[in-house]
Amino acid sequence: LRDYNSILWAHDEGIKRVILPREMSIDEIKNISTRLEKENIKMDLEVFGHGSLCYCISGDCYMSSFISGRSANRGACAQPCRSMYKLRYHNHSISNGCLISTHDLATYKNVKAISDAGIISLKIEGRLKSEDYVATVVNAYRTMIDHMNDDNNSEIVKKVNEDLDLVFNRYYTNGYILEDTPGEVMGRKSSF
Repeated sequence: LRDYNSILWAHDEGIKRVILPREMSIDEIKNISTRLEKENIKMDLEVFGHGSLCYCISGDCYMSSFISGRSANRGACAQPCRSMYKLRYHNHSISNGCLISTHDLATYKNVKAISDAGIISLKIEGRLKSEDYVATVVNAYRTMIDHMNDDNNSEIVKKVNEDLDLVFNRYYTNGYILEDTPGEVMGRKSSF
């Protein structure tokens, strides 16, 4: 939910937690959190923290449904954004490759800033991933959360980096939550 009135509606309906879209910046999240606090509204805020990023806006992807009949909005994405495409203009080839593929989101270096913005829960991708991947990523975030208030955690960050580099990734982006540009989010050279 991006719209503050939608969050208020969810609260009025008895909903205790909302998942904010991955396109929201940390400043937008902080504004929502601050506003909820000022209005004395108790609402848990959750955001996507690690894993595959969709090219489309959260909850509004119809490409997978159109191409494969599998709905991304129902957890069955066929990942068409990882496919090879040819970009043509007036019968001229402009570009070829994974033109709408993104890097994987990785916010582990910034868990304190995300927590300080009002997020109480990070979603970590695990669907269709190996047990080793899930265990490594969850352990990395648990470690970073446990040490987020340390004055110097550079050695811990280095170890977490090494661990995460051993599991599948499409290189990493801080994502829109940490205000990477669209060019920094895109990973057109790596699809799977």
